[in-house]
Amino acid sequence: MVALLLGLLLAADDGYLVRGVVRDGQGLPIPQVSVYVEGTQSLSLTDSEGRFELAVPAQERITLVAFRHAFKPRQVEVTLGGSHDLELLLEPALTESVTVVAPHPSEARLLPVDVVRMPGAQADPFLALQTLPGMAKVDEGAGLFVQGGDTSEVLFLLDGTVISHPYKYETLTGGLFGSVEPFLLEGLSFSTAGFSARYGDALSGVLEMRGLSRPPVRQYYATVGLGGTSGQFATPLGSRGGVRLSGNKAFTQLLFAVNGSPRKFQRYPQSWDLNGSLHYDSPRLGSFKLFGMGQGDDVGVELEQEEFTGLLDAGSDQRVFSGRWERALGSWSGTLSIGQDHYVRQTSAGVFEIDLADRNRSARLGVVRPLGRWLLRLGIDGDHRRSAIAGQVPTSGGDFGGRRSGQRVFDVHFDDWHGGAYVETERSFGRATAVVGTRVDRFDRSDVVMGAPRASLVVGLSAKQRLRLAWGRYSQVPSPEYYDETFGAPHLSVMQAQHWVAGYERGTETGSLFVRAEVYHKSYERLPVETPGGGFTSDGYGSANGFDLFARGHWRPLEFRIGYSWLQARRRWTPIFQAGRYQLPSGTWSPDFDIPQTLHAMANYKATSALTLGMSWRVASGKPFTPVLGATPTALGFDPTYGVINSDRYPLYSRVDASASYMTSLGSHTRVLFFSGVTNLTARQNIFQYKYTPDFAHREPVLSAAPRSFYFGIAIFG
Repeated sequence: MVALLLGLLLAADDGYLVRGVVRDGQGLPIPQVSVYVEGTQSLSLTDSEGRFELAVPAQERITLVAFRHAFKPRQVEVTLGGSHDLELLLEPALTESVTVVAPHPSEARLLPVDVVRMPGAQADPFLALQTLPGMAKVDEGAGLFVQGGDTSEVLFLLDGTVISHPYKYETLTGGLFGSVEPFLLEGLSFSTAGFSARYGDALSGVLEMRGLSRPPVRQYYATVGLGGTSGQFATPLGSRGGVRLSGNKAFTQLLFAVNGSPRKFQRYPQSWDLNGSLHYDSPRLGSFKLFGMGQGDDVGVELEQEEFTGLLDAGSDQRVFSGRWERALGSWSGTLSIGQDHYVRQTSAGVFEIDLADRNRSARLGVVRPLGRWLLRLGIDGDHRRSAIAGQVPTSGGDFGGRRSGQRVFDVHFDDWHGGAYVETERSFGRATAVVGTRVDRFDRSDVVMGAPRASLVVGLSAKQRLRLAWGRYSQVPSPEYYDETFGAPHLSVMQAQHWVAGYERGTETGSLFVRAEVYHKSYERLPVETPGGGFTSDGYGSANGFDLFARGHWRPLEFRIGYSWLQARRRWTPIFQAGRYQLPSGTWSPDFDIPQTLHAMANYKATSALTLGMSWRVASGKPFTPVLGATPTALGFDPTYGVINSDRYPLYSRVDASASYMTSLGSHTRVLFFSGVTNLTARQNIFQYKYTPDFAHREPVLSAAPRSFYFGIAIFG
């Protein structure tokens, strides 16, 4: 138990000043507890003596929230204008929650079991994130396309370490699944347009994942399902230490045997991962965590791409190591993270054969200090990426058979580092809270130093209504694949973007009804675009305009979420493996992730105290594609004549998913969860690609590897 003693409330010129102290059940102070006012950005961290000081708006009542890793958050309502001695008891987080923040800074919380229960998510956090407004669905994979941005424009962090390859079974659109299991996470924060100055080297969004902290008690779980098995064990080591071990193994042959597939497999998709962490908390030295993850995947499956049909043979191996230190130093609170992501992948399909070795080392240091009614954040971060990519690719992107253009050598030796520093201040003015910050980043290969100012404002229109405004400039280095020795570019500029965001919220995430509306405009500059003679320049540009609407309601026994997104994205930009494929028109065109309209609805119904039923429906505009208008015979085969890039669209996308789960107990400490579900309940053939006859005279849709899938399993917690 943790006791929160909220102390003296002092009147300020434009609000009140709240002071207090956070203690545990034995009366000892707890540092680094976050205390904030719900519905605002007013936040304070406790110092080494467990004390905090927080400026709050001038209103009759506020809701204070206090939380720290390994404890369940708790709220307390405070009536301003008097003196209070309040005690708030927090229970240990025996089942850690996954926190989703999207779009910034709105917040929703999910338990890992809720990710398992979510219809269509297949127990994958990335697939769960795709249900949020502003997320485009370009295929059945887990790629995160954020509000008119590409998957390569999202920064992925795990305990502060940069993860360059966050997907399993990696594809050109991200991957089929996320690489981090939900039960490895204590929380994750997903920031879209207008994210703060703490994050650099990202154009579209930031996904910051927090791994599990020191286990307060002995814990375990085991899961066995139709497609795989997983397990985890955690135990304290003395009063200050702890260890966690976990592993996962996917075996999909049984899954495909039950559901069938129109694709031929030489090797069914399979993957594994092993994870471990050591923890130590010291009142004098701070909190320490060492984490290691090893994983791999492998698949041999039939690939159909335009007029090519052949075997896709792919496999990868990844190692992630990280260390994290947190400590309160007087009025300051600091966090230091350092780590490495090492990734190796081999891919072969027709004349396309690529071996990739990628290593990214990164470090981040951030400190926070309250200064009266101000909150000051300072930090530095940097990463060093080295990539070696070798093999051969089609001379014309997409020509995997090499029948019309042959193949060419692909060779990349990429070595670059990036370093940045930021400062950010926050202050409340009555019902308004302003955050102003800036970054300065040095990009070594491009030999440039860039500034990135950013600002946001939250205005409380009433107790349950808020207006949010944000603006910022962002920059990111192009992907290493653009630096091919022969057909790439020896020098490219740093890509840039500017975000404008305005939003309105009504209600709270913990209330019976919460509604959020957001409109945004993004402009992009210095994007890589191919030149007629081969190679790339930084003359590309583009824009994204959008509107997102989200509503969540909770009336026992029913919970629902509805999201609608409108998007207009235009770019003059060449994805790396589309080089040499199309004739570039003047101006801009729709990128592959330009999905004009998306509607997603999900509902969970608690039929009994143990049984939960869920259903979701997603409908969206079809993905754009470039039509083939005809073909010309050549010595190597038929050379297709393409229309304007992405000037046509596939049919409307629609998918219905359903799930059911039943929770029961075995004894006083063990819980059992039975779960089942079906993806694409109606077996609709959503089309993301066409295949052609060798002369391009006829086309037909490429069928999904799993048009409808049933799955089931059992999970045991203790």
